[in-house]
Amino acid sequence: MTGVTAYREALEDNENTAARPTRSPPAAQRKELVMDAVKPIVPGSDASPSSQLALDWAVTTAEAQGRGIRIVHALPIESIPHLAPASPFGWNAETPIGLTDVKDEAVTRAVDRLGDDRVSFGQVPGSPAARLVAQANPGDLLVTGTRGHGVIRAALLGSTAYAVAAHAPCPVVIVRAPENATAAVRPGPDHPVLVGIDDVETSQAALDEAATWAAASGAVLRIVRAVEVDGMAFAAAPLFVSDLEFASALKDHADDVIAAAVDHVRSTHPDLEIKASVVPGRPGIVLGHEARGAGLAVVGSRGRGGFAGLALGSVSHHLIHDAACPVMVAR
Repeated sequence: MTGVTAYREALEDNENTAARPTRSPPAAQRKELVMDAVKPIVPGSDASPSSQLALDWAVTTAEAQGRGIRIVHALPIESIPHLAPASPFGWNAETPIGLTDVKDEAVTRAVDRLGDDRVSFGQVPGSPAARLVAQANPGDLLVTGTRGHGVIRAALLGSTAYAVAAHAPCPVVIVRAPENATAAVRPGPDHPVLVGIDDVETSQAALDEAATWAAASGAVLRIVRAVEVDGMAFAAAPLFVSDLEFASALKDHADDVIAAAVDHVRSTHPDLEIKASVVPGRPGIVLGHEARGAGLAVVGSRGRGGFAGLALGSVSHHLIHDAACPVMVAR
């Protein structure tokens, strides 16, 4: 039996088992009810230091929000010795992490803090990004680290994090932290929630998520609108309008957007402390700089200038690569 054939059969068995009706014992039924009562947090886990930080962040969030945890471990085919293709880029012998190792550590860490009724674990063969996205539903919260046990694990940001952020049907948090950190920063009185906006209409999901997280954590909400004034921006200026007039018009528009964003948040969170500002510069660079000291940075998946078919906007991509704090891509 070839590796590919075995892999396909494993997938078919997994799907058939999932589709086959089963009678759960009362304890399992109670656990399912608890997990379904509030949309769960879905962290990916592969026993890497990055995923452990992400799992700890997810568990702490579940504690605070009264949610359950559904831990997902996807086992790529190239990481399974007897299924891996004969390729120099296949099995990474340096990190032979087994399912039992991952499950025992991840589940123990979560159950110790949440209890058995609020923790479940699932292992599926296939691409970590594809399987993590497939496990998510609208209303869930996907959580991933920045690096895994991949072949090129020294990359600044793992391909799984990018792919999940681009294609998930729900909000995604990429847990970023300084090198060798034992815990990721969280929003609170000393760590504001930062949200980068374009226009209120296109940034509503990000604004709403950021306001909710700030209110729940007692953090200040910082709303930032970047204004890019450079050669590319001036190239779009109408004829017979001076550079100074065009720059002033851009700034005035940004001020209007910021005022509308504050009004939008005030309509649902009247007591929330808000600090709003217009900052000159490229949005990705501006938000990366403004995220210093933040407990959470929130952006939308695409801005007004994005292509309709583009899964992840350049600003979101830039921020999740450069920010020093966890980044949420809101939907």
